[in-house]
Amino acid sequence: MNKTNLLDFFIFGMVSILITGSRCEAIHSEVFAAEGSDVVLPCKYPAILISSPPAIVWSHKEKGTIWRKERSGLEYRGSRWSQRVQCPHLQLDSGTFSIQINNVTEDDVGLYSCKVDLRNQMIEKQVMLRLIKVSFSPPAPLSGSNTQLSCALKPWRHGVSVEWMLNNNPYLPQAKTGLHGDKVSRVLRVTEKESGTWTCVVTYKGEKGQASAALDVKGIIQPPKDNAKVYATVGSPVTLPCVFSSGLRTLSAGWEKINPVSPSTRDLQLLSLASSSPDRLRWDRSIRINEVTYEDEGKYSCSGNVGQQRLTRTLQLVVAKSKFLIFQFEGKFNALVFLI
Repeated sequence: MNKTNLLDFFIFGMVSILITGSRCEAIHSEVFAAEGSDVVLPCKYPAILISSPPAIVWSHKEKGTIWRKERSGLEYRGSRWSQRVQCPHLQLDSGTFSIQINNVTEDDVGLYSCKVDLRNQMIEKQVMLRLIKVSFSPPAPLSGSNTQLSCALKPWRHGVSVEWMLNNNPYLPQAKTGLHGDKVSRVLRVTEKESGTWTCVVTYKGEKGQASAALDVKGIIQPPKDNAKVYATVGSPVTLPCVFSSGLRTLSAGWEKINPVSPSTRDLQLLSLASSSPDRLRWDRSIRINEVTYEDEGKYSCSGNVGQQRLTRTLQLVVAKSKFLIFQFEGKFNALVFLI
């Protein structure tokens, strides 16, 4: 090929670029969102390179156009998105063409495309939206039983790492989880300590997303733990709490005194229940001692059957003796109470 032909080829190539424009297609980014949350799908371009109003088209690979804006300013929204998509009109001049989808659902997942036509250049950026959802099975387990804790990622992304948090603290140890389709699961033997907000944190190449759900472990909620202490003075009334989770139907519920400090002739089963509401009595088995004696001091247990499982809680009643000192001050009689 001679010099003249080389020059003609070069000129033709330059003219072709100027006529057709160049196309820049970026590698798609990953966005993770919790079900029901609001999520921003990013699409940005340096503002200094924008010389005239661009035409913008956001679309879903399988569901078509979401939002389109012509250079003239006319807009179009897909019917299924019209109430949930927000567009950054005030940020278009700065090169921000991102959109926000409110109340994300499983139907929204998939590959999105942001196309920006700058007359002399067409830019396309792709965003993969993945949904995170936390679930439990059974959703309200009994204390001492097993529940399956699952974190679903739709569509699943190989190479992600998953960590669990309970009430905003890392849950240790981070036991090994099994992959089942589009979710990772682990089986936990739960107590009331596992009640609270569980958060699944998903990480992939520096991008993070998380979703949370509340786990309500059913059992004895008062006292909240074994060996709780209840204080009383001789001669005073006291309530020994034993409250099951609301809605639990308890059978064969009863009290027992364990390792008494001194012999007691009190029959715990004959003591009056603290609650007077018939509905509440199904889960509130607290008892009331109207006049405490020193012989009442000691360790107690309350238990009851729920289904095939027996739940038990222990507590310690601490009884203090009291002495009164009567004295006269400024013409009035006063009393000081000493606990010994």
